[in-house]
Amino acid sequence: MTTVHLDPALTDAPVTEKFGTTITVTTTGGVVHTATVSAPHGAPADPVTDAELLAKFHALTDRVTDAARATAIADAVLRLDELDDISILTDLLAAPVAGALD
Repeated sequence: MTTVHLDPALTDAPVTEKFGTTITVTTTGGVVHTATVSAPHGAPADPVTDAELLAKFHALTDRVTDAARATAIADAVLRLDELDDISILTDLLAAPVAGALD
């Protein structure tokens, strides 16, 4: 049987303390295993790399648009501070996409 318990101390904790997670698993043989992560990967203390961010972006977008458009969007976002005209990005984002569940 699986049981999940919310630590009541987290209800009023500062937002910076709500990202940590402790998991305790008790096997049917009674052995207890506990692990704690104070900051998840992607939090400011453990940021994702550009490569990880791009991989996630493509995992989510390549199924709803063609890879060339997804790459163009990613390139425009990654060099947003260098764009002379934001319409390059808005035009890429405005084109129709397939349904995410198609």
